[in-house]
Amino acid sequence: IPAITGIFLPFVLLSLGRGNNHHDSSNNNSGGDGRNEKDDKMSWKCTLWWIIIPYATLHSFSAHKEFRFMMPILPPLILLAGYEMSLWVARGKPEPLEGYNPPRRRAIILG
Repeated sequence: IPAITGIFLPFVLLSLGRGNNHHDSSNNNSGGDGRNEKDDKMSWKCTLWWIIIPYATLHSFSAHKEFRFMMPILPPLILLAGYEMSLWVARGKPEPLEGYNPPRRRAIILG
């Protein structure tokens, strides 16, 4: 898995480590069944991991190993990494300063 995820590996590992524990108790929009929107949004992560882990495990026991056999799990791994990256970026956004207007940059086209 590290070979196919490459630079996204830390975010994939974060996704595996968090599982469904990344809940916000303030968002409790239960529809009567006891589940909230966060549970519904996070269940897709477990579904992807239930696909990725058995696939990688079964292929690790194969006598004939080739890199291309692991490529079908790359899209789900990128989805997981992208979700974790979006959380990471959203957490790091600085609050805008009151009354501060950044200078506008103008593009000069030379041709």
